[in-house]
Amino acid sequence: MSTNKFLIIGANGFLGSRITKLLVKKGYEVIGSYYNQKNYLTNLNKYKNFYLEHLDVNSRQDIKRLFTKYRPNKIINCAAYGVLPSNKDEIKIFDVNLRGAFNLFKEADNFKADIFIQFGSCFEYGNHKGNISEGSFLNPTTFYGITKLACTNLLLDLNKTANVSLVILRPFGLWGPNESIERLVPQIISSCLSKNNLNLTLGDQIRDYTYVDDLAEWTLKIINLKEFPNGEIVNLGSSRIQLRQFAKSIAKNFNCENLLKFGKLPYRNNEMMELSSDNSKLIGLIGQLKKTTIEEGLKIIIEENYN
Repeated sequence: MSTNKFLIIGANGFLGSRITKLLVKKGYEVIGSYYNQKNYLTNLNKYKNFYLEHLDVNSRQDIKRLFTKYRPNKIINCAAYGVLPSNKDEIKIFDVNLRGAFNLFKEADNFKADIFIQFGSCFEYGNHKGNISEGSFLNPTTFYGITKLACTNLLLDLNKTANVSLVILRPFGLWGPNESIERLVPQIISSCLSKNNLNLTLGDQIRDYTYVDDLAEWTLKIINLKEFPNGEIVNLGSSRIQLRQFAKSIAKNFNCENLLKFGKLPYRNNEMMELSSDNSKLIGLIGQLKKTTIEEGLKIIIEENYN
């Protein structure tokens, strides 16, 4: 279908696996790279346009080997570490989020790739009231957010003299298949299926949740724009919702709202009470956003993860 050849970094992760599956099924040639082996991509082995490779983003030699072998011209960096509560290794946070992205971008430029998509984070913004635009003040409150912002600044500076075109995409809340059990939606589903109570905070936080497959499609639309927004930052978000309301909407599909025990847990010390996106720039680029309903998304999750 296409002469484009995609390299997906972190292709076996939550976001990377969904982008990889979308591209493979649309007929693109895709090289998926992983560091920690998981089983999210085993069903793609039947596709002749998919290749799976181990890659250490902190090894320039390893990256060069892979670029030399496949000559990809579209790079999507989904590799990240530090967003989950269990991700506490600060050296690894720095190495993956900053040094690894630097290594990838330099080799992409050296091998004359066309496009480099870097996934940043809404945590680069820090605490804000109301929807956050790309021009909002940047004040990350976590080490993860600090490293992601440092990476954004570094790549944007390198991009000024590079031949490869760069876009920084900042996702807000994501949910969908293969999400870590440390995250809210898998915990709610597990609670509902096991009929066990789930202790939560009061749930007054404002969040912005997007189904992961929708975000994957938005990403592809940005890549395929005739006028690629080189050197730009784009927020990826779709809704502003109270966390309590979102949680209840998930549990309602199982008739288990009574299992959600709000107020049993305290807020975190650095809890961001509002984190939602001004997505007007995104809509201006790709038009009306596809939005999967909670009911549709849950059906896919149950089919893929629980059957």
